[in-house]
Amino acid sequence: MQAVEKTHHIEVEINGKGVESIKKVLKDAFPEMVFSYYYESKDNEVSEVRESTWYKYMSENTKPGDILKARRTNQEMTVKELSEKTGIAVSNIYLIESNKRPIGRATAKKLAQALNCEASDFQLSF
Repeated sequence: MQAVEKTHHIEVEINGKGVESIKKVLKDAFPEMVFSYYYESKDNEVSEVRESTWYKYMSENTKPGDILKARRTNQEMTVKELSEKTGIAVSNIYLIESNKRPIGRATAKKLAQALNCEASDFQLSF
């Protein structure tokens, strides 16, 4: 007879500045870890973020270039600095950020490495 041990669900709430850094450390240590995001409405009702109207709107209306620009500016990095870290021309980064040029697989990987995120953060389906 084969026995299977069920892994137990652990719930942790982390708020404040630095959440993304903590998430990255946890994901590196435990690649199978799944993160869920919740928000609290005005009625004190807690819901999965992906079910919110705001999330659905942002998912449908945010483009890869918008995400790149947000990630870069959140890290207080200039386009020139990002260009130097990735080897991607400044003009190409401007075109991507203005959504006039798509982000290819190789470019997404370079950007993700420079910005400490996942290539899939740029809403690409590989």
